[in-house]
Amino acid sequence: MTATLPVRAHAGSRRGHAYAYLTLAHADRSRIEFGYGGQSFQRHGARDRQHRECQPWEDLIVGSPLVIADGWFTPDELDAVEEAVIQGRWGDVRRLADGCGAVVSEAAIQACVNAGGRPRYNWALNEDNPRQVPKLVAVEQRWVRDDAAGRPRWVPVEARPGAVVPGLGWSRPAWWHRSRWTGWHVTVPAWVVLSVLVWGYVRAPWAWFWVTLGEPQVAPWSPLLAAAGAALFVTWGWDTGWRQARKRRRR
Repeated sequence: MTATLPVRAHAGSRRGHAYAYLTLAHADRSRIEFGYGGQSFQRHGARDRQHRECQPWEDLIVGSPLVIADGWFTPDELDAVEEAVIQGRWGDVRRLADGCGAVVSEAAIQACVNAGGRPRYNWALNEDNPRQVPKLVAVEQRWVRDDAAGRPRWVPVEARPGAVVPGLGWSRPAWWHRSRWTGWHVTVPAWVVLSVLVWGYVRAPWAWFWVTLGEPQVAPWSPLLAAAGAALFVTWGWDTGWRQARKRRRR
């Protein structure tokens, strides 16, 4: 049965959830561990697909992610719940989630406690966990499993030519993976070039396609052209650079 969540009137709150993955132990596949804890404002399935595509430990995932808390949060509130999950402060998880009117799953919390209490593969907020597996070690462990299974070694999604980048919905061409250029590197020069062209077009004493009685005239729709071009490049820059810079990194 799905609980009905009240819509909070608090400004800035959105529907979000804190979640956990149970994983098989790398050294002993008969043992289940608390693999990873996180949070997201995305739909459950969308965030799950990203992890299964991007993480070297995805081959160890047991079942579906456990939803620990589900409700309406501000970003700071959900960050606090996530921090408590990663640090194994389950009393704080309950208190913080209850304070936001969120639904807390005691079964999910108990499953994490039984599996070790703190996650293996988180690195941020998990530095004091002696059971933590560093990121590079997680990749090396994945290669060991790949070699043992006779399959190609796992590589990060951004290093896969033509791979769809999760959350963006588009495919990066092969040349992208050989380039360090970002949206800013492309957008700023484009802005400069566009500004020079528009200024020259508006200020020039002639226009190619607007001639009356043989006397060159400035096109009356030049300001509209400038505005449309500016909007195009702002949108492009936001999509390729600014939006990614603002996106909170999750590992």
